[in-house]
Amino acid sequence: MSRLEEEKIRAIDELKKSANRKFKETSWYYERENRLAKGGRPAKPVPQPIINADMAIYDAVDAKEIEINNLTTVEEVLAFNLSL
Repeated sequence: MSRLEEEKIRAIDELKKSANRKFKETSWYYERENRLAKGGRPAKPVPQPIINADMAIYDAVDAKEIEINNLTTVEEVLAFNLSL
């Protein structure tokens, strides 16, 4: 495996770790609803702003992963902005 490939894998891994940290901002809602529904209370629908926030994270990760895979030098990968 070339260094370029290794750096792309590293960058994508860091990107996904960053996304997982962002998902923690909304995942509590899903967890709470699941926990309460298991206790017999009817589950409420997930509010649209929560769904939108999650979808924005998925979309950003997908777009950045494509960008990373299209980079052609190690220097470009190392300089790539992984912020979501």
